[in-house]
Amino acid sequence: PAEKVPYPDARFDYLVNEHVLEHLPDPLSALLEWRRVLKPRGILFLTLPHPERTFDRFRSVTPIEHLIRDHEQGSQSNEDAHWEDWKTNVIDRGLAPHYESFDKDSSLRSNLIHRHVFTPESAAKILSWAGFEVIHSEDPVRDRFDSFGLIARKS
Repeated sequence: PAEKVPYPDARFDYLVNEHVLEHLPDPLSALLEWRRVLKPRGILFLTLPHPERTFDRFRSVTPIEHLIRDHEQGSQSNEDAHWEDWKTNVIDRGLAPHYESFDKDSSLRSNLIHRHVFTPESAAKILSWAGFEVIHSEDPVRDRFDSFGLIARKS
């Protein structure tokens, strides 16, 4: 699991993460864990889907307050709301027909759905909260037009 990396503290010079954070019930726990396993001044490469260029286009950007609340109350505290938002704004609009056959429980258990929606600005804010400094932003990513990228250094 992204929130429990099986390595000691300060093990890696860098981590690469592509299209994972939006799937997690508690992205802040993952960021804190990734920070833990990075060496001082280690680098985190993040690629995330841009809502304007994906099936998330009718969904609201997840505010940091929502992420902090989920983090403090436990990752399962908001699962019904995550599912309802996904179902209403993605599945019911026919934007992801390849996910229509998955029910709520299996979608949540497998981390299939996008629980959260980020923009470059909102992702930079949560990276700062988790103890990172954004040193580069790219929107869109050159080889993935649906995505933006951030490079952050462990503060």
